[in-house]
Amino acid sequence: MATYTFTTYWVEGTKEAVHQLHDAIANADGWTSKAFENLGINTEGKEDEYSGWFRAEWHNPEVVDKDDYSVLKFEEAYPWERGTMMPDLFEEERFEGKLTHLYYYAEERDSGLFQTNDEEGKYFPNRLVISMPPEDEDDEWIWMYAKDEADAVRQLHEENLIPEALNDFASIKQYVDEKFGEDSFEVAKIQEVYHPFADFM
Repeated sequence: MATYTFTTYWVEGTKEAVHQLHDAIANADGWTSKAFENLGINTEGKEDEYSGWFRAEWHNPEVVDKDDYSVLKFEEAYPWERGTMMPDLFEEERFEGKLTHLYYYAEERDSGLFQTNDEEGKYFPNRLVISMPPEDEDDEWIWMYAKDEADAVRQLHEENLIPEALNDFASIKQYVDEKFGEDSFEVAKIQEVYHPFADFM
């Protein structure tokens, strides 16, 4: 069974370029290779060069139009290893200077990868990932995203996952670990990287 890296992208650029990329993805049924075909990019005979690109799946494209630019949000699933083709699209002649900014959040839970290049928190302000077991063992594991410790504690209280008296990670971890077993409560920091694809190059 493949291990997937799941990535959410926010691509800023001119309205024309962003809508062109949106339409290519929206009409590709999730297939990256089909999105390339929709963009008129010839990949024939370049299977080895583009093999990593074709393993990715793109889904749920959405465009938000601003006054003088547009933003495309979409999701990528990449099996087995971390990788992406987005930097290559920025280098395509038709998009050069038209796709201007690329922000992303990527996670691969099995390997503990939690990463973003959105240092200012423009699209992804969270910096912590919290995980813990559900009350009912038949339910899915609980995953939560928070800006900081105070935000995480607030969410845990709102979801009635911990007693109101617990207000810091140390006491919460002690409570959860005693209830479900050692290392049941985990807090991971989301790594901030300067290069948009530090772990993908």
